[in-house]
Amino acid sequence: MALRISEWGDVDALALESRHAFDFAVAPIADGSWVTVPVKVAVGTRRRPRFVAIAGIHGDEPDGMLALLDFWDRLQSADLRGTIILVPVANPPAFAHHQRRNPLDNLDLNRSFPGHIDGTPTERLAYRLVHDILKGADFLFTLHSWYASGMVAPYVEFPEGASDVAVRSRQAAVAAGFTRLRAGGWPQGVLGLTAVEMGIPVLEAEIGGQGMSTRENRAAYADHLARLLQHLGISEGDSPSNPAPELYGRGFLYAPVSMWRPGRFLPRSPICTANHLPKCALRTRVWLRPSGGLCRSIRESSSLPFTRVCDRSCHTLLCDMAGVGDRLSPQCGGKGLVWAVGACLIIRPRMHRGSFPPRSIVGASKVRDGGWRN
Repeated sequence: MALRISEWGDVDALALESRHAFDFAVAPIADGSWVTVPVKVAVGTRRRPRFVAIAGIHGDEPDGMLALLDFWDRLQSADLRGTIILVPVANPPAFAHHQRRNPLDNLDLNRSFPGHIDGTPTERLAYRLVHDILKGADFLFTLHSWYASGMVAPYVEFPEGASDVAVRSRQAAVAAGFTRLRAGGWPQGVLGLTAVEMGIPVLEAEIGGQGMSTRENRAAYADHLARLLQHLGISEGDSPSNPAPELYGRGFLYAPVSMWRPGRFLPRSPICTANHLPKCALRTRVWLRPSGGLCRSIRESSSLPFTRVCDRSCHTLLCDMAGVGDRLSPQCGGKGLVWAVGACLIIRPRMHRGSFPPRSIVGASKVRDGGWRN
């Protein structure tokens, strides 16, 4: 039975080798109820290091939420050499409505950190997660999925740069067993950037999507969690080797779908910005055929993992593992934009001639009114 609290206590005051469940009331609502966040704490045979894992920042990303709940059910405090804090559902209002944003104020929690103590419900929620849950942590792991209308090849982001926090985060990303790694140039408001500013190493992972959870995705998250805790010395044993992780940069390719013709090359060049890898897929070529045609050729120079194709206008997975010989089926009438975005090639309708759709996908993963997809 979870203990309801309205003020966060001193985690170091909890007994060694103990487990605790809290319902943390973080923000009042106009109807007199409260936004209440479930928090799980396990203290091992010693108190440090302190590891924080947060899922459900977006309410339509269930893989991480269920993975943390499964992990908690198996967790034995006597086996730990440190403290673990789990927040399986960080955004309960968004989860209740199965949507990305908090319906109470229509804000994206992952654009609201570090929050405000007297702000909107989302801003207050962000404030409590940072100033109570995250404060004093030695490592942060956030578990995400892709949009409910798309799928993503699993990858993890770590802070860019050569600082101690960035180096330790990247080492943890490799040790956690992720194949695809990407330095995250996070904008203001993202929890990962707030952690970096607090001097806390951080990983932000993306697995799955389409608003659903699969056994395979939960198992993948469980494996990454186990490896990460071994790397941090919280669990016994050494994390298995990860000999060939792939480092990806930020870049994208786009072209009007109206230019589709059987066998015709999409005419626009890929765009690179200053934070891309040096070669940044400048020699990438994409050949497409509509109506069940072929992805005739996708050549990568260095950085883009063209591994999934999603249709964000038809809400249909078009092409699994987009590459030579993979089929596109179905397609949306030939009107739209084709984007190669980080790990996902996405079709979006063109909203008006000569400009990007207001909710288009931009950059490595930039989405929805100019925000980044993290």
